Amino acid sequence: TSELIASPSTYSFTASGLGPNGLSGLVVRGVNATGPGPLSASATAYTLAQAPAGLALVSVSSGVVGLSWDAGGNPPGTRFEVQKASEGAAFTAHSTYTAAAAFAAGLLPSTTYDFRVRAVNDADIGTAFSNTVSTQTGPPLPGTPGTPTATVLSTADITWSWAASTYTVSYQVFLASKTSELLASPATDSFTLSGLGTNTPSGIVVRGVNANGSGPLSASATAYSLALPPSALILVGVSSQAVSLSWNDGGNPAGTVFELPKATDGVAFASHSTTTAAAATALGLTTSTAYDFRVRALNGDGVATGFSGLV
Repeated sequence: TSELIASPSTYSFTASGLGPNGLSGLVVRGVNATGPGPLSASATAYTLAQAPAGLALVSVSSGVVGLSWDAGGNPPGTRFEVQKASEGAAFTAHSTYTAAAAFAAGLLPSTTYDFRVRAVNDADIGTAFSNTVSTQTGPPLPGTPGTPTATVLSTADITWSWAASTYTVSYQVFLASKTSELLASPATDSFTLSGLGTNTPSGIVVRGVNANGSGPLSASATAYSLALPPSALILVGVSSQAVSLSWNDGGNPAGTVFELPKATDGVAFASHSTTTAAAATALGLTTSTAYDFRVRALNGDGVATGFSGLV
């Protein structure tokens, strides 16, 4: 109160040269020839804020839109009200910020939004609105693909397919046992895995991908490549109730199951036994009876190869 601002001759006064959203507080007293009277009660007021300009889109995702604008020379702490309108509806306040940028969150995916911004001074008086910007939010993250299904093509190739996931542009295929290892990024809901070994398991999971990121992994599935048929079946020994046989395992890996069927008429074969070795002794045979034997391999899913020759 020691700083005299003005000495008007009437009961009004215009304070000029203040900045936007600036605080002005004063007291006043009357003066006559005898001297000054007591001071009035104090009063404060804020100047109007400056309207922001240059509203622009910074980023767009499925539920968040990034915005920035020119603060218009308003002082730090000035509030900016961002309004939004969806699909041509009326504008409503979305949120307020004290920076000249914002991330408008909580939006619906695949929806068109309009945005505008205004400044509000500390007396809650708003400015005119900025320009309007429009955008469509992105789709949500992809849904979960169906569990992969295998079509075994050969001893080295398996084609995998799955039910498509929603909002998906492409897929990522991973080893089920090591989901950090990306096998392929097919654009469709199928993929052929090649270069497998004979009777070798292949386990995968898959997820959808779009511009906003990747969705959850599918359930895992495992399938085996085909086994190779055994060959060169021979008799090793014969007794009254047993026959010993051996064969070439065909290059199948250790642990491959071989099925040994038998028949007494060369036609009606029935499985006699299985083994994981390339030899077997068929026990429990009938004395003085002619038998035919043949052998085939089974892969890990029980899919059989062709038979060897007869003995």
